[in-house]
Amino acid sequence: MRLERLQLSIAPGEGVAARFGDVVVFSPSARAGDPVLDRVLATCRSLSELPGVPGDLLVERLAGDLGGSAPGPALCVLAAITGGLEVVLRGPVEVTIRRDGQLDRHPGSDPGSWVDLVVDDGFDELTVAAPGVTPPAGDVALDLREGVVPAGGLRLGRRLATDEALAALEVGPEDPGPAAETGWEGLVRAVLEPDDEAGAGAGAGEAPASAGPGDGIEAVPLVGPAPVAATAPLPVGRGASAALGPRVAALRCGAGHVSPPTALWCVVCGRSLADPSVVRVEAVRPALGLLVVDDGGVYSLDTGYLVGRAPDDAPEVAAGTARPLRLDDPDGLIAPVHVEVRLAGWEVLVVDRGSPTGTFVHPAGADDWRRLEPDLAQPLVPGTAVAVGRRVISFVGRPVRRPGDS
Repeated sequence: MRLERLQLSIAPGEGVAARFGDVVVFSPSARAGDPVLDRVLATCRSLSELPGVPGDLLVERLAGDLGGSAPGPALCVLAAITGGLEVVLRGPVEVTIRRDGQLDRHPGSDPGSWVDLVVDDGFDELTVAAPGVTPPAGDVALDLREGVVPAGGLRLGRRLATDEALAALEVGPEDPGPAAETGWEGLVRAVLEPDDEAGAGAGAGEAPASAGPGDGIEAVPLVGPAPVAATAPLPVGRGASAALGPRVAALRCGAGHVSPPTALWCVVCGRSLADPSVVRVEAVRPALGLLVVDDGGVYSLDTGYLVGRAPDDAPEVAAGTARPLRLDDPDGLIAPVHVEVRLAGWEVLVVDRGSPTGTFVHPAGADDWRRLEPDLAQPLVPGTAVAVGRRVISFVGRPVRRPGDS
């Protein structure tokens, strides 16, 4: 069984959901710096990079992380095996499986212990949440493909084809309609913590008309674009995802949140960073936003990405300094490694890797697309759309929250 054929939808909450290839992790009670969760995430990331099916080694690899009776967060880890899923549950977390109209519930273990079970392939839907919490409904616009985001629950189910997803959203370039909340703004709401107002957008209209002489690029309307002015801070990466990132210079507000050293207000709570309680620190960098692909795929920017037709064999991927983001390319317009999204300190950069057809960017509010100069890193600002061949990727970032923002 391969998890890549399943859609992973998430519900808002104070926990953490992560996806590393064919391995998925969820904790409804994760807190920043929890050593058990940090070890589990590191183990699952490395497990996903091994050849073969990761579920065959899951219990063996997690035994050292979850062993002992010391208290720790509730956890659910799912990994692909031949013909199904290997599932490990620790503490109060519940897995519900729907198959042929029948529901099968598996409660977690007592605190300080863990259990494992095998789920056969062919289920209609699998949801994970804390006991008593309504599992998340599927959202055709939301599909976490890689990375770590805040979450209150998750759902694995059949992934809709692109045409089905667009039809279900019922949103066109001339009529964003009420479904825009279900699409783009609903997508960003799902990764915000529940006490934060959300709205998001990647507002670009159409992809550029051509990439050069003889190499046409079709116009690709973005689904349900929302105005960038409505965006709110996007605190993805707080908690366990932050524990996996590099350390950067930062300002820590009185509430313990970290912000860029150039910020005037805390990007999470909006407090003034001129307050005497603010301190300069070296802190683990949180994720800087999301990459949202035109087919609904969502990728957390807790690390850089190599984007292309076949980026898996690139040296950066092998070294673990970047993740691959593969794009289907039936027309042959996308290079094996076409463009790089790079993180430098608190900044997100985009670099065309010398692709034959070029990479085009459309910042929010711009009139035209602009072709990137090859091998020259350019800042990527929130709301920018990036055209790669006939595909479009949008950057949803985390603008600074100011006092008085709700």
